[in-house]
Amino acid sequence: MARLCAELKKLPKELQKWNFHFTAFIVDHRARPNSSNEAYFVRNQLQTWGIQWLSIVMVGALTRDRSTYHDLATGLARRLRYQALGNACRDRRIKSLLLAHHEDDQAETLLLRLAQGHRGVGLTGMQGTAQIPECCGIHGVYQSGSKGLGEEIFTVGSLNGTFFPNKNSSQSQKADSPMPFEDGGIQIHRPLLNFSKRRLKATCDWYKIRWVEDETNRDPTRTPRNAVRQLLGSKRLPISLQKASLLNLRKRISDKMKNRAGHARTLFRRCEISMLDTRSGALVVRLPSCPVSRPIPPEHLRQRLIEREYTVALMLRQILYIVSPQEGISLQSLNSAVKALFPKFKEHSPAEVELNLQPSIFTTAGVSFQRVLSPLQLQDGTKRNQPNRLWLQQKSLDLDFVWILTRQPFHSTIEIPTIKIEPAPSSLQNSTLSQRPFHLWDSRYWIRVQNTTEFPLLIRPLRPEDLVRLRSSRTQSLEVGELDNLLRVVAPGKVRWTLPVIVIAGWQERPEEVLGLPSLEWGHSRARELGVLWEIRYKKVYLGLGASLRDAVI
Repeated sequence: MARLCAELKKLPKELQKWNFHFTAFIVDHRARPNSSNEAYFVRNQLQTWGIQWLSIVMVGALTRDRSTYHDLATGLARRLRYQALGNACRDRRIKSLLLAHHEDDQAETLLLRLAQGHRGVGLTGMQGTAQIPECCGIHGVYQSGSKGLGEEIFTVGSLNGTFFPNKNSSQSQKADSPMPFEDGGIQIHRPLLNFSKRRLKATCDWYKIRWVEDETNRDPTRTPRNAVRQLLGSKRLPISLQKASLLNLRKRISDKMKNRAGHARTLFRRCEISMLDTRSGALVVRLPSCPVSRPIPPEHLRQRLIEREYTVALMLRQILYIVSPQEGISLQSLNSAVKALFPKFKEHSPAEVELNLQPSIFTTAGVSFQRVLSPLQLQDGTKRNQPNRLWLQQKSLDLDFVWILTRQPFHSTIEIPTIKIEPAPSSLQNSTLSQRPFHLWDSRYWIRVQNTTEFPLLIRPLRPEDLVRLRSSRTQSLEVGELDNLLRVVAPGKVRWTLPVIVIAGWQERPEEVLGLPSLEWGHSRARELGVLWEIRYKKVYLGLGASLRDAVI
């Protein structure tokens, strides 16, 4: 890989599509006796080719104890390696990380996943381009790092088209200045996936490069991948499980999945997102009235319904990722939600399903769904005229109902997201907020806090006792009244108990003390007295190919 990058840099400028600047990362886990020697060899090669390099030594991260090597090799080592690479890329403003996985690696991955019982998307193998794995919660690495779509959009505040600003407070979030959205993050690319290991070895021979390989890869008892590698190389497997067959299987499944994903994107674009209020994480969406629009021949009914249900689940997952606290949402977990939103997918349902059979409230993937009557209206408040309704019918949107999606309230079986911010050490007392790290709270909000107090601060969900304590205080009643107004409009009902609040941690008999609700841009005067500052951004969201949030918000 490094040699090919060096050759690419030699191309005339007019033949280079981009102005390439390569930095090679040498990761030394120190888990094998020869690892440092191999790292030294690679470093010398890179210097010869004129490629910048950085050595990342994982001192103390792994152990040489053979009894724990399997767990380290299959889990911990991979996670530490990707996190170290992600941090190194972020610190050097590198957005793309090239990995040298090849065709044989792909075949090993497919055979492993077959053995583990994967089906469908699990058998598409490694992707040519993807988000960097194992780095959730690391700002600037995991789907974050720069302000994005939030600077371009307007947040619509309610179903009747009004906004949500608190006119009595300069600290509240203005309707024409919504919370910034995170953008950026590190992407990995695997440009050698279509090249076999044999061909890459031949390339090394051509350039007179010594091929170096981890000697532990030859021991089939160390890891499942080693065992699979030995099986594939032995040619003792049935033809259907050999490399060529596995790669053909992957191509067939990938083509099918890409086709379904394309249909799901089309279906997603048909949805009408009329509100995304990042202050409460509330989304209002008008769904297609029925995604099964064309008649299906009886002999193909069951298979076609399964395929279309899968497509609808893909569309629903894309919507859920906008507000859900879950990082990975399996399509299987959405089966009940798909049938709740579109009862025609129920096998026992008639051709036309009564609306009252459709549940109006349910929960899935950490998100609460509520169906609300909201006939489409013109700006003057009158109902849509007939031509407009005909246009909407052609788009197959539900004319009368929308769905409100909010974060599911916390309960005893849900782990309460809590982040502890220790007081800044004396060496950082004069640092600015921009020098403090961002933390991912509830997988929805990136928050950083400058703690200049003597006590730890907590970021946790708002609780009823917080409001009781604030209201019982006779001081600063005006700003507490402003908070009540914000909560009444922005986060009514149980939604308010999913909002992040910054408090001074309790100690012995001293109760916790509320300093602010960052998503509402509301701060108590006590926070100003203590000099506590914070910044908040909404997570990175995807709204279809080429679609910006401005395009989606009406």
